[in-house]
Amino acid sequence: MDVTRTIAPGQKGSIRFLKEWGEQLVNVRYRKDIQNNQMLTTIEIVVDKRPIPKPGTQYQGYIAQRNQHPVAIRVNYQEEALRAQIKQAGAVWSKQLKLWITTRNTAITLGIIERIVEGAAERCTDIDTSFL
Repeated sequence: MDVTRTIAPGQKGSIRFLKEWGEQLVNVRYRKDIQNNQMLTTIEIVVDKRPIPKPGTQYQGYIAQRNQHPVAIRVNYQEEALRAQIKQAGAVWSKQLKLWITTRNTAITLGIIERIVEGAAERCTDIDTSFL
């Protein structure tokens, strides 16, 4: 397949994808599939962001250390079973943020990583997160 055109976010031809994907959109490409006599539209999106480890740091060690850091988790009041599960895993309720504070490792283990509110745990002042 040959790429016939690449469009940056915000340019004509990318607006509908920009509305759906927002800042995740990297570009839109139009491709020509000569074998099947078709024009294809593809998009490139960002699916993960993470800081670059310091030089000399092994990536696995960096991930292991990051997973021990506290994170804030959003659990709705009606989700009683999940609330009990996260509490059983050692999470602590922050009255200030109205979020559960635990480690990223616990969130991964419980399968609730998508509920992490990035940056919120750093703003938490009513809980001592050093014991997590």
